[in-house]
Amino acid sequence: LGGDSFVIGSLITVVALIGVFIIFPSVAIFIPMFQDSAGNFAPFEFIAILSQAHIVQVMINSILLSIAVGIGCTFFGLILAIYTSRIAVISAFIGR
Repeated sequence: LGGDSFVIGSLITVVALIGVFIIFPSVAIFIPMFQDSAGNFAPFEFIAILSQAHIVQVMINSILLSIAVGIGCTFFGLILAIYTSRIAVISAFIGR
């Protein structure tokens, strides 16, 4: 990275934020799937949990929501990128 402290600091900050706000909550959600009611490790406890219809419906809804958010963000990002690039071309033409 050429020793650029801002880039290194930004990269470390982004990795830390991803770890705190994405990885940690995901792991915290999945840990109870492998514990029995007493809190002991039960490797096949998730089968009993996933056999419940309402849990499967929650998972399907979450997946559909994440797909919709991904498509929506990509669409609006594309629109903003196209708009910004066209404004930059017009601004460069006017600024001559």
